[in-house]
Amino acid sequence: MSSDMEAVIETATLAALPKQLEPGCKYIVHTREGVREFDTRGDLPPFKTGWPVFRDADGFCAYYGKHADEGSEVYADFDAGSVEAVLDAHGGTPRWRGHVATLQLQRTPSWLSWIRHDREMMSQQAFADFIEDNQADVTGEDSPVSVMDLLEIAQSLRIHTKVAYQSGTRTANGQTELAWVEESSASAGKHGKLTVPDIFIVALQPFWGTPRYRMAARLRYRVDPHSKALSFGYRLDGPDRASRDAVAEVVTDVGAQTQATVMTGSPGLG
Repeated sequence: MSSDMEAVIETATLAALPKQLEPGCKYIVHTREGVREFDTRGDLPPFKTGWPVFRDADGFCAYYGKHADEGSEVYADFDAGSVEAVLDAHGGTPRWRGHVATLQLQRTPSWLSWIRHDREMMSQQAFADFIEDNQADVTGEDSPVSVMDLLEIAQSLRIHTKVAYQSGTRTANGQTELAWVEESSASAGKHGKLTVPDIFIVALQPFWGTPRYRMAARLRYRVDPHSKALSFGYRLDGPDRASRDAVAEVVTDVGAQTQATVMTGSPGLG
């Protein structure tokens, strides 16, 4: 290859623009000595930064123990189900507040399901499906009814979908009897009764890694005045309290593991 051609190739190579590997930080540059990588941040960053998110308290506390110092701060947001540690919080001198670890608790599917349908009226079929799908959360301990009782009610609701219901009557044991009449003329107006509980007990886990909390589910029913169709719903007793208690247990665990004072609120980092 002629020296003129080599000169042209070298000129073209050196004219090539730097290639960015990491926005604003790392670049590949063509030089006379070959391709070189440059990091505009220097050999080491001047201070720690990062925003890791953890799903369990043990991982969060392990990270805190590795990076925290006497100026680090910890905040708990009970409504959001989260704990934040500002590892480079302001101390005697201002600091960047750019190294923040977050513990974000995750809702369980069963909790979301029960909360989503709380106070919602459902058709007989939909309510029967719901009870069968979520039977694992119904407990018979200290409850007026067992899960088998509810499953029997669900089966009865499936069978008696084409009947006209009448208003209910309270019984001495705190249950309700719903009278019905078959709509089919072939049955000569067959009558019957469906007994349902006013209260059953569920044990729900607000977040992964937290205990289950028992709460009453107060059964509600409605008879349509025109179609005489029956609809069901329930009202959970104290789900917000159970959720906050679950976060409080996690906060207590975090405080014990980190030996940090956990403040209620948010660091206000935007």
